[in-house]
Amino acid sequence: MPSVEISDMVDESKGQHQVDNANGLIENSPNPLSPLDCDEKPTNGADDSVTDENDDDSRKLFVGGLSWETNENDLKEYFSRWGKVTQCIIKLDRFTGNSRGFGFVTLENEDCVSKVLSIVCLTL
Repeated sequence: MPSVEISDMVDESKGQHQVDNANGLIENSPNPLSPLDCDEKPTNGADDSVTDENDDDSRKLFVGGLSWETNENDLKEYFSRWGKVTQCIIKLDRFTGNSRGFGFVTLENEDCVSKVLSIVCLTL
């Protein structure tokens, strides 16, 4: 572990004790800098052990290259061929309100998603 730059922290009256404390070298220091002493490890926000029925990542499809005229009802109607569509969103430009040309479709189950993905080219 690299040493901490402490040039601004050195107080002549406290000497080496303050330097060692800043580097996390004193065992009884109230704030050691060693990562091995941490109880919690950083995470990316995902917890693989928890399964939520509302988790729709495995049922959600990205749909790109949409015409600006395509609306959510068009997408829902089109993807209903392969199963029940539970959610359909077209992303809009926040300033103009126009379609950004892509969206997301969430289907009822993973089997429906597999059916859609088995088709080489889809044209709406």
